[in-house]
Amino acid sequence: MSFAHHDQSLEVDQKMPRKIVIVGGGLSGLSAAECLVRLYGEKVQVTGLEARRSAGGRFGSFYDPRVDVTLDYCQHVTMGCCVNFIDLLDRCGLRKYWVISSSLAFSHASTGITVTKPWRWLPAPFHQLPLLWRMPFLSMAERYMVQRGMFRLMRHVKIADEDISAATWLKVHGQSNQVIENFWDVFSFSALGESTREISVDALKHLFVVGFAGNHRSADIWVPTKPLSEIFGVQLVNHLQRAGVRMIRGCSVRSVHRDENGYRINCNAGELHTCDHVISAVPWHQIQRIICEIPELAYLGKVKSLPSSEITGVHLWFDRSLGDFDQLITVGTVAQWIFRPTWTAHESDSNDCVSSSKRGYYYQVVISGSQKWKSMDHTTLINQLKHEIRQVSPQARDATLLSYRVVTDPRATIICNHQNERLRPEAGTPLPSLHLAGDWTATGWPSTMEGAVISGQKAVANLAAQENWTKPEPISTAPLGSLSRRIIR
Repeated sequence: MSFAHHDQSLEVDQKMPRKIVIVGGGLSGLSAAECLVRLYGEKVQVTGLEARRSAGGRFGSFYDPRVDVTLDYCQHVTMGCCVNFIDLLDRCGLRKYWVISSSLAFSHASTGITVTKPWRWLPAPFHQLPLLWRMPFLSMAERYMVQRGMFRLMRHVKIADEDISAATWLKVHGQSNQVIENFWDVFSFSALGESTREISVDALKHLFVVGFAGNHRSADIWVPTKPLSEIFGVQLVNHLQRAGVRMIRGCSVRSVHRDENGYRINCNAGELHTCDHVISAVPWHQIQRIICEIPELAYLGKVKSLPSSEITGVHLWFDRSLGDFDQLITVGTVAQWIFRPTWTAHESDSNDCVSSSKRGYYYQVVISGSQKWKSMDHTTLINQLKHEIRQVSPQARDATLLSYRVVTDPRATIICNHQNERLRPEAGTPLPSLHLAGDWTATGWPSTMEGAVISGQKAVANLAAQENWTKPEPISTAPLGSLSRRIIR
């Protein structure tokens, strides 16, 4: 009789929704929430806790009252190879907030602006030949050098415990310092946030093979047409709430504790949340603070020391347009990208912002790895950027800078090298019901928006395995074309 009673209670318990709390409302936490409610529906009761007033984490925005507009901390773009991120956009109806371009515009003081576009009539990876041959700031000999280096990179096979930088590998394979600086570093800074001196060969190969050579669409540039706080903090959150996720913003988690009944989550405002599973989706430098009292997770203390790279976004307002471009990759300058976001215009304005006492034509300069410019004060930095912009854009020579704002994220991205890869933890932990998400975890990707989305899915997969549910599987990468599969190792 008692045995039958025990079985019946267990059966009832299994029918109860599993309470899951996601700590952190960045893109990894939002990805985990979307995956949970989409795949498991009534089996789960999902609550998201975010310390800020808006979700999105580092992929977010701020309001600048001086110009009465919402601005992204830093301009973020994604690429066609980021298939899990793009799938998330499609499932949540967010693709309409992105514009897609296959063209890349480069600028150099000696040659001006050059636009490259893939030849889609050629099979991948040869469709990217314009990227190698239509760069006038490289000599003919340097273009051949890049072509040889690209082929050898595609054929490179990882050696166990290989621990050399991408720059060292490039030099061994015949790339000059000037070519490394004017070609390889340009892409490394733009996509991975650091120079080839700091990243691994694997990271460089991932960038060029997955990002450019894999198929015809992998190198497409996706640029948001709305602030990220609107896309992630409003539209994505609204989608999740309609699906049943409870989102609590302005709720800073103080600590996570484990007891015989599950987990207790204490917040600064005095709230106490109990749950069966916790997905921790906080940044790597905060993880130890909220779980410091759990001895089994002491190994995560090493994660706090993961070296990261700064990214600075310089927001500029001029009294006139600087040229007919939406984004520009600059070579041989402090600036690396120049963007012209259009959402800052009021509905009554044209595509460019109308000049007024408070607003002008808005541009954003992105500087990755900006820690090396720390000794440069803001006035010196702005003067340097104005000089560089006027060198590459004739329309900028008579332009007046009306206003500027410098925003630096000191921990923008994890540096992609072998030492860091060894420190990045898996989604699973020694505790059966505590899971990790974040672009800093072991996803196989750099710490990008794609890495963040994959991390949320991997955390859910770990949770599902413990509940004996069907596990979700992230898409490993964008599919390679038939010729690319034969050439790329």
